[in-house]
Amino acid sequence: MTYKNNIIVWCAIVTAVALIVAVFFWLRQGRGNVRADVIGTLSRVAVALEAEDKETVLKGISIPTSMRDRSADEQYRFIAAALDGEVSEAGLRILAKEGAFGSLTEIFPDEGSRWAAIAGVDPAACVAFKLERDGFRAEVAVATNGIPKVIRLNNIRRLADKTP
Repeated sequence: MTYKNNIIVWCAIVTAVALIVAVFFWLRQGRGNVRADVIGTLSRVAVALEAEDKETVLKGISIPTSMRDRSADEQYRFIAAALDGEVSEAGLRILAKEGAFGSLTEIFPDEGSRWAAIAGVDPAACVAFKLERDGFRAEVAVATNGIPKVIRLNNIRRLADKTP
C-alpha cells in the first residue's frame, strides 16, 4: 500500500468511529429529551391548573374519548375536578429525581394499556413515571406521539406532602 492509500484508510476509520460515537450520543440524548419534555409538560399543566388557564390545561391533557364531544368548558371543568389536589411543582421535582421512568407498559404492565385505551392513544407511544412511598403510589403517564399529553396523573402532590 502506498502512503496515500494508508492516509485514506486511516481517515475512513477515524470517520467511521466518529460517526458511531456521534450516533450513540445522539440516541442517548433523544431518550433524555423525552424525559425532559414530559417533565416540562407536567410542569406546564401543574402551573396551568393552579392559574386556572383552561387553554394550557387542555393542550397538555389528553381528553378521554368519552369527553371529546363535549365543549372545551365542560372538558376543562371535568379535568380540573379530576386533577384537583393531584399535582404540585414540589411533587414533580421529587418524581423527576426519584421516580422510575420508562415505557408505559414497562412501568405499569397491568394498568398501562387500559389507561392508553381510555385516552384513545397507542400504549407503545407512551411513557410513564412511578414512585411508591409511604403506602401510596404516584403515577404519571404521558402520550408522546406529537406534543406530549398527560393521560394519567395521580398522587404527585402527596409526594411533597410526605417528604420527611
